This record gives sequence, C-alpha cells and structure tokens, in this order.
Amino acid sequence: FGDDVQSLLETLQPAKQHLGKVPESRRRAQADFLESAIQTLAAEGDFERAAIVRDRVHELRNASSVADTQT
Repeated sequence: FGDDVQSLLETLQPAKQHLGKVPESRRRAQADFLESAIQTLAAEGDFERAAIVRDRVHELRNASSVADTQT
C-alpha cells in the first residue's frame, strides 16, 4: 500500500521541494529582513546589490497584496 501512495504522490508532485504558496507571515518576515539588508548594502556603497534586493522586497510585498485580495 505504501508504494502505491508514494507512486501517486510522485505523479502528482514530481519535485522533491515544496512548490506551493509561502505563508504570509514568512513573506513579511523575509521582506523585513531584506529591507534591513538594503540599508546595510547602501551604507557600504553597494548600490547595485541594494537595488536587486529592493526589487525582491517589492516582489514579496506585491505577492502579499495579491494574496490578500484573493482571500
């Protein structure tokens, strides 16, 4: 029975890593952490990386607002 279930699960989701939604609280925590990293990068003069991190924060925040409107 266990082999049948395993085979079914592998068919439904072949990836070994979780590919589903990220909880809202985790997205917020990641965005908050990255915002502090932006400050550090800017203080060090690494503006290119700060911009990349800023864009990621926007992605996380936008994903949060999209999730809020869909619930």
